[in-house]
Amino acid sequence: MRFFTFTALILTCTLCVFTAQAEQINVRAGAHKDYSRLVFDWPKAVTYNVEKKSQGKLELSFSQAADLDTQALAKTLVANIRGLKILEQDPLRVELDVADGGRIRDFKIGNKVILDVYNPPTGARTPSKIAVETASSAPAAINKQDEKKAEIAKKIPQENKQDIVLQDAPPKQPVKQLKANEQPTIIAVSSTESFGLAAFVNAGNLWIVNDKDDILLKPQISGPRARSLPELEEQKDAGALIYSLPLPKDVELKGQGGGVLWRIMMSPDLQRNEAREPLRKNVGTEAARGGVLSWPLQGARELKEITDTATGEKLFVVTVDNPEETAGKARSFVDFDVLDSPIGLAIVPKIDDLEVRVVRGGVEISSPRGLALNSQSQVDDARRTRQHRAKMTLEQREEALKTEKIYDFSSWQLGGMKAVKENRNVIMEDLRELKDGPRLESILTLAKMFLSNGLGAEALGMLGLAQSELPDIARSSEFLSLRGAARAISGQFEDAFIDLSDPALSEFAEIQMWRSYVLAYLGDWAQASEVKPDETGAIYDYPPRLRNEIGVTLAEIRLRNGELTEAKKLLNLVEQDLKNLPDNHKAALKYLKGEAHRQAGKYDETKKYWEELSEGKDDLYRVKSALALTRLKVNQDELSTQKAIDALERLRYAWRGDELEAQVNFWLGRTYFENNDFVKGLRIMREASGLVENPGLSQRIAENMVDIFTGLFLDKEKLSGVSPLDAVAVYDQFTELLPLDEKGNAVVEGLADHLSKADMFTKAGQLLDHQLTHRLGGKESVRVGKKLAAIQLLDKDSKNALTTLNKTSMKLQELPVEEQGPEKFRELSLLRARALSLGGRPDQALALLEGLETAPDINRLRAEIAWESAYWDDAAEALGDVIIDQNISLTRPLDEENTLLLLQRAVALNLSSNRVALANLRERYADLMTQTEKAQIFEVITRPRQSTALADRDTLLSVVSEVELFSDFLKNYAEVGSLSAGSEG
Repeated sequence: MRFFTFTALILTCTLCVFTAQAEQINVRAGAHKDYSRLVFDWPKAVTYNVEKKSQGKLELSFSQAADLDTQALAKTLVANIRGLKILEQDPLRVELDVADGGRIRDFKIGNKVILDVYNPPTGARTPSKIAVETASSAPAAINKQDEKKAEIAKKIPQENKQDIVLQDAPPKQPVKQLKANEQPTIIAVSSTESFGLAAFVNAGNLWIVNDKDDILLKPQISGPRARSLPELEEQKDAGALIYSLPLPKDVELKGQGGGVLWRIMMSPDLQRNEAREPLRKNVGTEAARGGVLSWPLQGARELKEITDTATGEKLFVVTVDNPEETAGKARSFVDFDVLDSPIGLAIVPKIDDLEVRVVRGGVEISSPRGLALNSQSQVDDARRTRQHRAKMTLEQREEALKTEKIYDFSSWQLGGMKAVKENRNVIMEDLRELKDGPRLESILTLAKMFLSNGLGAEALGMLGLAQSELPDIARSSEFLSLRGAARAISGQFEDAFIDLSDPALSEFAEIQMWRSYVLAYLGDWAQASEVKPDETGAIYDYPPRLRNEIGVTLAEIRLRNGELTEAKKLLNLVEQDLKNLPDNHKAALKYLKGEAHRQAGKYDETKKYWEELSEGKDDLYRVKSALALTRLKVNQDELSTQKAIDALERLRYAWRGDELEAQVNFWLGRTYFENNDFVKGLRIMREASGLVENPGLSQRIAENMVDIFTGLFLDKEKLSGVSPLDAVAVYDQFTELLPLDEKGNAVVEGLADHLSKADMFTKAGQLLDHQLTHRLGGKESVRVGKKLAAIQLLDKDSKNALTTLNKTSMKLQELPVEEQGPEKFRELSLLRARALSLGGRPDQALALLEGLETAPDINRLRAEIAWESAYWDDAAEALGDVIIDQNISLTRPLDEENTLLLLQRAVALNLSSNRVALANLRERYADLMTQTEKAQIFEVITRPRQSTALADRDTLLSVVSEVELFSDFLKNYAEVGSLSAGSEG
């Protein structure tokens, strides 16, 4: 059943007259490396159009009147925009003098309209200020009533004007005095940070709910009623700051502003912002309860559950980010009441289990039992309809479904393409005689005929004519459905999506199918899959031209989502008209059939399709197929990475200017990376991210790059095969890929470990020092601080090591007492003692160690410090303790470490002239030492009478290689940040 009829619309529609007032808007310029930018700051959403008029001339036209403030243009020098000429102000229309040959990009962000003019192939011009001029035919936008007065004045003959002034004035007639409009009283709520607001009327009081409760300044009241209003009452509840005051009975309320400054205006003469209408969704028609109510408040921010302290009632309040988001006047439902809400939404529940949620696109109101949104008669009617449908045959049900379609293309074709010209002439001839409703209906008949025959531009022309005949028709959902489809097949996908997103169309599966098709062309495949309906049977009745165009795209959406069975049905439908398909649709069909075979595991069939296309004439699918074929062969190990690189390099410049170019570059970069050319691979992927305007695809490429980048440093086995210099080069050139979470910290630490193992201690220390200073806290800062100090000590950097230890000690003391532990302070003391000794303060180092309980690591450090400082008595004693700790067996051969350890103590005893201890060492270990390479040296150092050649101390020291007894301790800290791999930092 059709949901609208234009006949009814035409008979009931009333034209509205609006007073067009020009709003002042700012226009500013920005200079960038590759382009020059122009930004128009509108106070509200506006539609616009960009048209190239001639070489270097663009015309930018808007749907609203505006007084353009161009002062900011003089502050910026730009290269590619030389002039701005205001052609008209109501509506605003400007001409731009731009660099010839440069790419143009235009888009909207919120209420801003942005135009980018890229550098031409010859390079950017010399930057200069933008020359601004106003065309002589561009009068300022004026009030329509003033225009009417001026028109009347023109009709008075010039020669009569003086006579009119000199005539005696007629007798005065009683004049009824009109009451002047009251200036609004304004309540201003402001902050230095953006916040959301809701304002509503509750029991005669105005409530203002701010979703941030830390605003210091109270709202300011100004205007004619400011003195008569009582002071605002303030309270905090549920993380919200709430103000209230009694509201005068004779006023209307309206919101303005938003962001950091909101205004609630009150006056008897205000025209309120247009309210958002709620939508019933999923309403069960066989029961008194079912479904949810959705309020399309696109700017909904937060839900606050607050309590009315006067009544104890619970209120659900939704704050919004702009005053246009309003639920409007009070309404009453079975399960809840909606309060008069000039900003946002406020609800008083009547049932205990009412649920209110802020969701994507607005606010959803529901109950586990369902809401009572249907009357009993509706429930009974729906049950009878359902029972009737259950008795229908399959053919009858299919016929019933057809009557619920939006587009009746079969009857709209009026004989098809062969009859289009004749039908157009006949209808256009009749238009001359028709007026009002019949004329509009004929225009719309032409639009439907053009649309159903795939002539989108012609259909848009007729729809534009219909709108000029009856402007209010653009508010009709059916009109929007027609214009949305016409814009879609004309390639105006962004505007098409806006039309097809009309709330009244949202429940129709056929419209969802068109929205999915449009989103696919906009490159948003994820959302296209999300909005696609389960049932796409409507397409089977479409004319071939539309069916094939939409069917191919819907099949690709299904394939991207892994819905192989449904995709095959659509591909088979398109293939039925194979002989009439245009070449581009044939190529698309082959490509998608290849993908369907790939998903089914039939790789040989896939290769047949893609190999044929990769040698074909269709440039788009030649590149797409070659790319997909290369990836498939790499995955099946049929192609080496080097050969894959060669194949992708050939594709790199075969297709330019859209997302396919970005995909080729991404996979080329990834293949270079897998071939261990890490820097080049990431650089090409970075270029790929910059090639796309679709933020979704650009984001996915960036996320893939982050995963690839972090994977290199987090996989120890993979990283071990990368030279430290290459690893540093990758890190330094792509630090923007470093995540700001624990994974990013692990990446830095992994690189530092890799560098430490290669004795690149300075660079490793710099990485960890940045982490410690800017990113880490708590237990992690203590663990990494000890690791950093150990690396600095291995680098002989005692000064920075002491600084690090001081910071780490403070971090440790900030931890909860139960997380500190004496072992952690002891470890810091060991590292500090080593730093003091390296810094030339061995006495302080040894004194610090004396205060610690004896342990093997302390003995080793004491021995090393005493040895380096030539404290031979202390060194001999400490080395003796180390030898005891080693528990050297007298029945097994000595290893190299213990051999050098015994030789080192022998030197210390000799230099300290401790002949008794030296003799004991010789007697105990002589037999073991004779089995080593150091036997002769040990014999010479420990024999009772030494030759004069060994009497010199320097000579004694030179016969023993330096042994860093404490180095293993430091290296363990450098790797894990603790004494043992299993302990926490």
